[in-house]
Amino acid sequence: MKKTLALILALAMVLSLAACSSSTATTETAAPAAAETTPAPAAEPAKEEAEALYGEGIWDMVLDEKGTTYGDLRKQQVLEEYTELKIICAYAGDLEVELYEDENRDIASYVSAFMTKVGRDKLMQYNISESVIKTLYVNNTIANKVYEAVTLSVDTNVSDAEARRGKYQYIFKAKYKEGDNGERIELSEEDLSTLREKVAEIRTTASGKSDFYNYALLVTDAKEAECYAGSGDFGEISATVMALADGELSPVLETTDGFYIIKCIAAFDEEATAKNKETIVLARQEARFEEMLATWKRNATVETDTEKWKSLNP
Repeated sequence: MKKTLALILALAMVLSLAACSSSTATTETAAPAAAETTPAPAAEPAKEEAEALYGEGIWDMVLDEKGTTYGDLRKQQVLEEYTELKIICAYAGDLEVELYEDENRDIASYVSAFMTKVGRDKLMQYNISESVIKTLYVNNTIANKVYEAVTLSVDTNVSDAEARRGKYQYIFKAKYKEGDNGERIELSEEDLSTLREKVAEIRTTASGKSDFYNYALLVTDAKEAECYAGSGDFGEISATVMALADGELSPVLETTDGFYIIKCIAAFDEEATAKNKETIVLARQEARFEEMLATWKRNATVETDTEKWKSLNP
């Protein structure tokens, strides 16, 4: 739920006054009425960010045959972000989500810091009041708590077997070469035959090296020669790699892309495995929330004042 400075500003531009403390079948999103906004356009913060990154003129660059501009896409992103935020907040009451005193104090601190960073003159230019920024931070805080409530029941138990990550060093020789324009050019059968012989010689030499890693860096076609990997990470040769014991060197392993010679440094790396457990739990939580959010979106009736939204152009 974290937002960049420009996105917070852009979202603030489309902030409506609809409450987000109870679940309803209808979630309305609308740009502020024309009478409520003077010259500064809603998309301007996002436009400034885009031009700072990509150069002047990017906002009006046409991207497809329909005449869609970069600005159109960015504005649509802002609208979708805000609509999603409103839908999530609409279910806070059903999940008994509320803000506590310390959270409200934190929000007040965030709002104050934001106002200082952006500057009140800039905010006046965008027609953004402190109350609008506060409402946005409140909504984001509620949305985060809704996420926590939805994912609270997710199973956080991950076995070592499921999360296992090992440390490996490897040599990779490609079955292809890169053309002048960066295109991939497959080796001929004759060149492949020569390469197979060369890889076999490399494997023989590697087996006698006490410093496999530095030798690998000298002969590999890959950018690196060391990695942490788990089940499936080596594709079609994963089962063979995962069966290697500490210190064991694999035979030459052929894949669609090339040849590997892999040395197992540690079949079970405790730190990497622990981090992978966190990744697995996070993936489960994300999946649970996305499933719930998809249901909420299907059940929501979203009303957008299209004409007012279209009128907000830099």
